[in-house]
Amino acid sequence: MSYFLTNQKLKIGSLSDLSEEEARHILLSRRMKKGDVLNLQDKERFRYKVVITEAGKSSLKVLVEERVSVPAEPRLKTVLFQSFINEKALDFILQKSTEIGAEKIILFNSQNTAVKITPELFEKRKSRWGKILWEAAKQSDRQAPPEIIYLENTGLLSEELKKFEISLVLDKDGEKINAFNEPLKSVKTCSVVIGPEGGFTEDELRFLKTLPGIHAVSLGESTLRAETAALASLSVVLNY
Repeated sequence: MSYFLTNQKLKIGSLSDLSEEEARHILLSRRMKKGDVLNLQDKERFRYKVVITEAGKSSLKVLVEERVSVPAEPRLKTVLFQSFINEKALDFILQKSTEIGAEKIILFNSQNTAVKITPELFEKRKSRWGKILWEAAKQSDRQAPPEIIYLENTGLLSEELKKFEISLVLDKDGEKINAFNEPLKSVKTCSVVIGPEGGFTEDELRFLKTLPGIHAVSLGESTLRAETAALASLSVVLNY
């Protein structure tokens, strides 16, 4: 069941007023009304079942009835390393990788990135991306969205990738990804590395393959769009 957010600390048996933005979402998008029940997560990320006691045009008052459990996160902590791609496709990746269960998303410039993203531009876009991540987390019933991190270039991946027991970089000439079914069952951390449209350069692939714990993997003979490759890879990995 999806949920809504409040920046307050909730207490069973208390009444709470919801902010205008979240109230409008509940009233207009979800068409809820007085007497309806919903799940509300507070600033400490505890979740409660609440009932709407008053509904205005852009305001709500709810009664906090009981605390509810939060679904567990995937067993395998999986981080997506995604090269910057066009804005629409990247928005899709952020949304769907959150729903699938990525723990963290690290965005980076690669040699074939069409438009390089500077630290300043990343900070400007981070707020909008954060909203996409939170909406996806709420929709998919996750307690919180993945953290989103910026790296300026492929060379900076080496320090980050050392943190994982297994890292899989998408390469059409790599081993079939299902060859790692058994290894994935015995580790706790994994990363998936996806290039831009057009893929990594030969130099980048050579560099990545020298890093400890990294394996080049393929999803088959087809050439996939970056967003398809990212979501297909995460779906396979997070199945274990």
